Amino acid sequence: MASPTLASSSRTILSLPSISSLGSTRGVLHRARPPRIPVLQSPHTPKTPLPTSGTSHPVDPKIHGQPPSSSSSIVLEDTGLTFHHSPPPSLPSYTNGALPPLLQWVKGKSISLSGEEQAKKMVERRKYEGELEWSQELVDRMVQLRAEGKSRKEVGDALQLPADQYRLISRVAPQTSVQKASKLTELEEQKSTWGYRKKLARAVREKRKEFW
Repeated sequence: MASPTLASSSRTILSLPSISSLGSTRGVLHRARPPRIPVLQSPHTPKTPLPTSGTSHPVDPKIHGQPPSSSSSIVLEDTGLTFHHSPPPSLPSYTNGALPPLLQWVKGKSISLSGEEQAKKMVERRKYEGELEWSQELVDRMVQLRAEGKSRKEVGDALQLPADQYRLISRVAPQTSVQKASKLTELEEQKSTWGYRKKLARAVREKRKEFW
C-alpha cells in the first residue's frame, strides 16, 4: 500500500475550493459597497402608518377610516331626468355632492353669479357686402398722402373715412418704396432680439408656406 505524500514541513497539502472573483466584490466590480447598518426603530415610538401605504403596513381603521360617500341623486322636476353626482372617493370633491348652480337656477332658485356669465361672446368674422366706389379726386388725395409717408389710419383720419374702409386704402394707394424699406428695417431690428426657438419657429412657418 502506497504511503501518502508529505511535504518537507511534514504537513498534508489540502486543496481549497476555488472562490469566484465575482462574488468577492458584492456584485460591483472593483468597487465594493460598505456594509449597510440597519436603522432600528424604538418599539416605544412606532411608525404611524400612511393613509395610502397599501398592504405593506397594517392600517388601523380607527385612525384612518373610510372616507364619507358624497354621492347624491336629485330628481329634476318636469323633466323626467335624474341628476347623479358621484365623484371618486379617492379624489377631493369640490362640490360636496351639492347641486350645481346651473341646475339650481333651472329649478328657479336664486344663485350668486361668478362673473363669467357676463363674458363677451366670441366676435364673428365680419362680412362686407356691396361695392364701394371712391371718386378720382379722393383716390388722388390718398395717393398724395401716402407719398408723404402716412399710414392707412392716418390717411383715413385725414379724409374722415369710416374705420371699416381703412383696409381698402392699400389697394388704390400702396406703400412707397421708402415706406417698404423702413418697414423691413424695423422688422430686421425686431428679429435681432428674437431667441433661437422663435427664430426656428418662424423659419419653419415660412418653409411650410412653400408647400401650400
